[in-house]
Amino acid sequence: MKLWLRAANPFTPPRGMAEAQRAARVGAVALAIVALSSAVTSLRMIVDPDYLRNMMSRQFEQMQLPPEHLEFQMMMFEAMRPMMALFSLGFVVLMAFVAAVQWKKMTRIIPIIMLVYVGYSIVMTMGVLAIGLFPSAALDGWAMFNWALFAILLLPVIAAYRGATTLERLKRAY
Repeated sequence: MKLWLRAANPFTPPRGMAEAQRAARVGAVALAIVALSSAVTSLRMIVDPDYLRNMMSRQFEQMQLPPEHLEFQMMMFEAMRPMMALFSLGFVVLMAFVAAVQWKKMTRIIPIIMLVYVGYSIVMTMGVLAIGLFPSAALDGWAMFNWALFAILLLPVIAAYRGATTLERLKRAY
């Protein structure tokens, strides 16, 4: 366990081939955790449609829409809810697949893509919060948990990038 914790530390460079492989695979573990968290969110959307409906209703009310627009927005939401759940499940499958690829291939491309994705998500979320849209969803307990989880998982993804980069350099040396 100590070896895996050292590999997950982005501030400690890998000392050899085995440690670089562990560091690269730590990224796969982080992706699997993201997939699991997303699966819980997807199941909640499917099992408890009132949760999402209430959250969207609060968001639309905060936008101070006229009643007829509010009703139209809720009708649109109800029509799109099955697609949202399907897209969410597709994201779970994608993250699980990418985690498996990272475990097997130990590439540095996947951690780069994840870092860009998380960076984009942070910038977009901060932008949406700055202009005052959707604050009820942003402050929801589950969303806050996922944000904290993503922030924590950034460290192993950075470690995975460093490990994969070291691994490529070591493979070229041999």
